[in-house]
This record gives sequence, structure tokens and C-alpha cells, in this order.
Amino acid sequence: MRRTFLNHKLFITLSLLLLAALSEGSSMIRVGEPPPAVQAGPGHQESCFVGALQNLKAGKEREAQTLLEEVITGKPLPGMTDEALFRLAVLHLGDEDGNGDTQAHALLARLQKEYPDSNWTQQATPLITYLDEVDGLRKAREVLNTRWVQSQSQLRESKHEVKTLLERNLSLVRDNKEVQERNHSLVRDNKELQKRLDRLKDLDLEIEQKNRR
Repeated sequence: MRRTFLNHKLFITLSLLLLAALSEGSSMIRVGEPPPAVQAGPGHQESCFVGALQNLKAGKEREAQTLLEEVITGKPLPGMTDEALFRLAVLHLGDEDGNGDTQAHALLARLQKEYPDSNWTQQATPLITYLDEVDGLRKAREVLNTRWVQSQSQLRESKHEVKTLLERNLSLVRDNKEVQERNHSLVRDNKELQKRLDRLKDLDLEIEQKNRR
């Protein structure tokens, strides 16, 4: 489990380094060099995209993430939205809230669906494969955790049943002991009664003999 966690961290680190390298390398828009469309009539998405690239180059990932969200929520712009989806997915891999992988996978799935011929979709393929594997491991772990919880519950129930059986057994032992004591008492009483009957018989014989005299 620790090795998987370390591999996951390493993969995220490498992805972020790749994203930083892509920000400094060739892309549809170079930092400091707005495209002709932006120079002619800058739109909101284009401005956000340029700002996101600048923030990525400066290491301001949160600010870049916010701007990229603005880009992908606008109208589809091939050559810009697809790159924004890829970069945003890579940024989400570094999230520490536990949902980063899920959000990254959703963004890359959207990239594959909406821009199947994009170069960014090709670069996303190994990331999607990796995230699928992580998701499979997560689901397997959830299944194991569920089974463990169920086994613990069954174990507690079994312990309770065993305790109940032991208590019943002890109660039966006590009851059996009481029955045995009562039986012994009855035997003594029976013997005593038999002695008294024998005495009465003897007395009766004596009286009968005296009467015959």
C-alpha cells in the first residue's frame, strides 16, 4: 500500500513537471505572445487562457486552475479548450482533498470525447490508463474495507452468541445442580418417611399382639 502511495506521488510530480515544461515550450499560445485573435479582439476565454499559462510559468497553480476552469466552461474552442482540459486535469492530480484523481479522470474523458483528434488527447492516453488502474485499486480497496467491516460485525455477533450460549449453559448447570439437590432432599425425605412407616407398622403389631393377650 505504501509503495502504491509513493508511486502515485511520483506520478503526480512527474505530471506537474510535464505541465510546467509544456507551459514553457511550444503550445497554441506562448506566454507573452498573445495570438492574433487576442490582439485583434481579446475574448474572456482567450484572456483567461493566457493568464493561466502565465500563472503556471510563475508556479501559481491555484490561480492557473481557476482561470482554466473559466476556459473550459465557455464555448468549445478547438486548440484551446482541449489544451485547457489536459492542463487542468494534470493540476487536479495534485489535489489533496482525495477527489483529484476522479476530477482529473472526468476531464480527460471529456477531452477524449469532445476532441478525439487532438494532440492533447494523445498525450492524455497514458494518464487515463494510469487513472483507470488507480480507480480499480481504489474500488478493490473499498470492497476489501467493506468485507472487513462486515467480518468485524459478524465477529461481534458471533462473540455475542457465544456469550449468550455460555450464559445459558451456566444457567442450565445451576438449574441442574438445584434439581440434584432437590432430588437428594427428596431421597432423604423418602427414607425418613419409610422409617416412620416402619415404626408405625411395628407399633401396630405390638398393639395387636397386646390386644390378643
